[in-house]
Amino acid sequence: MADKPNYDPPPDSFPAKGPSSGSGSNTLYSVQARMAYFKPQQVCGHLLDLRWTTLHFPNAPIGVPQHRRFQYGAIMTGLMSYQAAQALRWWFLAEIDKESGGLCIETRLVEHRVRYEYSSEAIRAVCPIGVGECRSNIMPVEGKS
Repeated sequence: MADKPNYDPPPDSFPAKGPSSGSGSNTLYSVQARMAYFKPQQVCGHLLDLRWTTLHFPNAPIGVPQHRRFQYGAIMTGLMSYQAAQALRWWFLAEIDKESGGLCIETRLVEHRVRYEYSSEAIRAVCPIGVGECRSNIMPVEGKS
């Protein structure tokens, strides 16, 4: 009977720097609103008064796309592209106009610089499989419980 090959990597193989790393920055935006009126009011789900308040818009499958898929800074921070921020700002103003005729509402965009850095590192090899081996006892096989 032949010996099984050794699949264990040499001890100095891990951790190992990954194939990619990088850094960058994006300019992203948020939308703020305030009401130039002495009494706070609930407007489109936001309590507004004389102070600037950041508006939060829910993500929806249909509507204004808030960021591109690869804008990780936007995904992680909740900020959005300039175009999305402008569109949502005007949508908010249109909703207010529909509800109450304006109510002395002001909006503004706030520009944010988002810096990011990433890298990958191989930390270990997991569950190698050789030719002809069955590992169904380790991982579930489709259709078996």
